[in-house]
Amino acid sequence: MLSKCFHKYCSSRDHDDVVQRWDINAMKELPDYMKLCFLSLINVVNETTYDILKDHNIDTFPHQKKWFNDLFERYIVEARWYNSGYQPTLEEYLKNGFVSIGGPIVVLYSYICTEDPIKKEDLEFIEDLPDIVRLACEIFRLSDDYGTSSAELKRGDVPSSIQCYMVAHCLYNAGDDGYGVEDVVAKDTLVSLLVEPIPL
Repeated sequence: MLSKCFHKYCSSRDHDDVVQRWDINAMKELPDYMKLCFLSLINVVNETTYDILKDHNIDTFPHQKKWFNDLFERYIVEARWYNSGYQPTLEEYLKNGFVSIGGPIVVLYSYICTEDPIKKEDLEFIEDLPDIVRLACEIFRLSDDYGTSSAELKRGDVPSSIQCYMVAHCLYNAGDDGYGVEDVVAKDTLVSLLVEPIPL
């Protein structure tokens, strides 16, 4: 839900700045469609911080805030791509996408909500995004894109890794190549190339 708020509507730094400040009083500066998401996020982070501080005497708030702010930065990048019609390279997409899928947040929450005791060194290790975390998140991003690319292509959503790869390898004829979407243009192109005789 958070990603949809950012992808479709938020290419503005103003909204991102409100989230980065992490101030409940600044919520009034957000558009109505973002207020509930922002309030829910603040409540989840505060509740998680409280529980872990109470049970383990470790303040995880800075880690959670940093990772969510990083996530929102990535959403802003995708919103800009979407709103400007920019087609990222596969490398650009994956560099942004392994965070925008939410993988690092899942890793962080998996650790802080299940580990006993929580160690500051482990939090710092996770925060440095070692290869094992980054690559697992990339696999998560690629498999999600593989499962949703046809539907996203039909809706005109943010480009996925599939579209980025197809553009990079000349498989994407302005959306008319038939990959993921059956249409008349692709059929006509194939018939003209393979069936109809070439005029001499």
